[in-house]
Amino acid sequence: MHEAKCDKIQEYNRRHPDDKLYPLIVIVDEFADLADQLGRNSAARKAFYDNIRRIAQLGRSRGIHLVLCTQRPSADLVPTNIRSLMNCRVALRVNDATASRMILEEPGAEQLQLMGDLLFKDLDTLYRAQGYYVEPKDVVEFLRGVQ
Repeated sequence: MHEAKCDKIQEYNRRHPDDKLYPLIVIVDEFADLADQLGRNSAARKAFYDNIRRIAQLGRSRGIHLVLCTQRPSADLVPTNIRSLMNCRVALRVNDATASRMILEEPGAEQLQLMGDLLFKDLDTLYRAQGYYVEPKDVVEFLRGVQ
């Protein structure tokens, strides 16, 4: 995209219909644990946060979508400058209203039921939804049918 002088994936794809780029979803599971393992106040942790922040800032327009997952939402492990760049958030049941506020910027997730009951926040609107567990073998079978 840089060589093509395009800032957005849509612009690139419009100019290069025979060489389209496809969106990329980057999933960082156990984000807080990964950050914690890099050590508090370490150069590696700072670089990790800087790279995640940069992807969150610029990635969307370039077709890179970032999904950060954690079971331990806390301000020191998921910094405000990264949380503020996440325009969609999903929370399953958490232990308390503080953890809910960390994820959704409002309480509520502490009152959810178990088994996939979730809250989804898109910008300023909060939706209650139901998630489902799909066995890995069922995913493989589905993908075979798609190909």
